[in-house]
Amino acid sequence: MNATNLLLPAALKARVEALMDLPLESTEDLAAEVTRHARVMEIVSKKRPVALPMALALSHGLRLLLDEVKPDQDDENRKLIQAACRYFIESEDGDHDLASESGLDDDAEVFVAVTRAVHRLELSDPVTAMLREKRKS
Repeated sequence: MNATNLLLPAALKARVEALMDLPLESTEDLAAEVTRHARVMEIVSKKRPVALPMALALSHGLRLLLDEVKPDQDDENRKLIQAACRYFIESEDGDHDLASESGLDDDAEVFVAVTRAVHRLELSDPVTAMLREKRKS
């Protein structure tokens, strides 16, 4: 599986492809960075509106994906999961994570696409529900 098969807009797909080109990192390091980014969102949320529930759901889902990574797992799947983590960790991606309450919508799209690609779509249920709720309002 490569990024070209992901169900994402072209700009997001291009960024995920670039992130997939990075060398593989340890799942422990990625999990720590994902947790740290969610913590930053939590701190910022005390001062201004940000998408804290989405940040926490993404952080949880990404850590669950990372927990399932095995050393002998297909490198393409590992690269996809790492790319989703890296996309979340980067604040200044498609929409700046800290800019508004919709700052993580692009991160959520990437997460959902990656969970679909690695056949773990059920992990994205909380994120998908939040996106649907936002679109209703």
